[in-house]
Amino acid sequence: MRLAICSLLVSAGALGCTPVKDFRVDHQKNADTEEDAGRKTEKAGRSEVQRDAEADSDKPSTSTGKAPAADGGVVAAGSGGSRPPKDTEATAGSAAPSGSDASAPTQVQEGVESEARQQAGWAALTDWAALPSFRASITQLFSTHELGEGASYPLVDPGNKDFNSFLGLCGDQPETTGQQNNASVVCGEGQTGYMVAADDGPGYVSRMLLVRGISSPSGAVTVDLRPVNERVRVYIDGEPTPVLDSLWTELADAKLAPFDAPLTGYTSGGTVSYLPISYSSRLRVFIDDLSGSSTLTLYYAQITTQRVQSTRPYSAAVLASPASRAELEQALAAPSSIGSSWLDQDVTLAGSGASPVWMREGPGTLQRIELQLPAAGANELLNETSIRLSWDDGGAAVELPLGTMFGSRHGVKPVDTLPMSVKSDGNTVSLSLSLPMPFANSAKLELLHTGDSSRTLKLRLSGTDGTPKGEWGHLHTVFAEQSNPARGDRFRVAALSGRGKYIGTIFYAHGRSDSTGQTGASSELGFLDGDERLDVDGQATWLGTGTDNFFNGGFYFKDGLFNTPFAAISQLDVASGTSEATMMRWTMLTDEINFQKKLELSFEFGADRPATVRDYAAVGFYYQ
Repeated sequence: MRLAICSLLVSAGALGCTPVKDFRVDHQKNADTEEDAGRKTEKAGRSEVQRDAEADSDKPSTSTGKAPAADGGVVAAGSGGSRPPKDTEATAGSAAPSGSDASAPTQVQEGVESEARQQAGWAALTDWAALPSFRASITQLFSTHELGEGASYPLVDPGNKDFNSFLGLCGDQPETTGQQNNASVVCGEGQTGYMVAADDGPGYVSRMLLVRGISSPSGAVTVDLRPVNERVRVYIDGEPTPVLDSLWTELADAKLAPFDAPLTGYTSGGTVSYLPISYSSRLRVFIDDLSGSSTLTLYYAQITTQRVQSTRPYSAAVLASPASRAELEQALAAPSSIGSSWLDQDVTLAGSGASPVWMREGPGTLQRIELQLPAAGANELLNETSIRLSWDDGGAAVELPLGTMFGSRHGVKPVDTLPMSVKSDGNTVSLSLSLPMPFANSAKLELLHTGDSSRTLKLRLSGTDGTPKGEWGHLHTVFAEQSNPARGDRFRVAALSGRGKYIGTIFYAHGRSDSTGQTGASSELGFLDGDERLDVDGQATWLGTGTDNFFNGGFYFKDGLFNTPFAAISQLDVASGTSEATMMRWTMLTDEINFQKKLELSFEFGADRPATVRDYAAVGFYYQ
């Protein structure tokens, strides 16, 4: 998000000016009243494209040649097949039972669905083995994006006032800086606050991002990103009592189980939670106790939801139980613990050429790739050596330089996320990719070397026999790069056709100061203003709020680098007039993006300010 220095007109509802970053919420028009909304069926509120996607998901697909599920379709995780959800009262609040022991062993027997896994979001979060399997879930982003195409706002580029825009105001609320109110959703009885998400399920919240900034009307901008008295409330299924009613600070400090580490906490400018909140019929999310316009407080919100076929509603007590905590620990450990050794050897690359290093026949799932190389000369080796993966006698599904593949295109950058890590102890650089990579008949790994000198590295592979259940896809990557963009250009990370699942993005960016006079303040990090847009099956399901928000930060990653299970900033270098950044986000498990026909993910070049960008490059990971 960009905070600018200037002055906003009093008539515009603010005093003084601030560079602001763009944040968008893709609002959804809902029923005229809560009562009317409750009468509508789930599919009645969906688009024709979404209904077609659901219909397609109930039929065997031939897009990958994999066997369909036993019932001829794909069942959303946690839906329990055709079994209806159990009638369970949602537990208000979110405190863990006293005496909860996260290290306690799970009491769930093999093949038996736990109480927590009857909540669709938790089932998706804890099912690592099903990562390559296609689901019928539908992704939707709600965010505080500008309401009205190209609306004018002082000193903010058209289309980029992505703060303080709400779906509805419930109760007597003070007006915030530059406030916009869609008023498309009627408030429910007893609901108060600024509405930032409204969905009619069944579904679950897969991710929440909340960002707050304050700037002074004086000449110098002071930014306070930590929340103070603001509250977050989540209502589900028409219940009068919220299932979450907490101070924003409790989420930022990860002090409120089950909204605690590692799924919830403060990153670099943002408060993020991946704790899934399942709902059977309805979702309403509010932020409240916000500061009025006189304080120049800017609020940004992103709420990602997943539509599923059915689910048991969220229960805080169930998700905070020792059994559920044990399930979560097991799920987070799965990437590095699944599989037996398939290969452990030194590989010497002598001169230029391709070296077939490993081949395997029969069905199996490669679970982990690890490489170790000398720290001396590591940057050169990462750039001059590529990895190529091929599945089932097909062409290269993955072919990337090692540096680009492992988030180190700009040099070795330590990172620690759920599926990928890069570590250096000064003598050795260790790289690992932990993702289920199934194949039906054969798999091959090659290393392609372009240097003249001989290089040696260690390669370790681990895997399991067999393939995932149901219909699944092979792991693929797509690479994109662009320099010298023009006004109106968008950087297209991925444009995919067919059925599949998009699971991750590594983004490399070179920026520069914008000296064109288009902005109130020059910033070497202005390229982080670029909004993302996600089109799934012909619909814009995400209208984003800025590159830093997409990667779980705020205000240009104000607090620097961070590592979390699903996102990381491994590089943020700013020099006079120039900048470099490396960002990573894994849209997987609860937060995965399934598509039935096509997908396109793209970013603006800055806030449509190409002068802020030297070049972009990105890797997209997906199953197909």
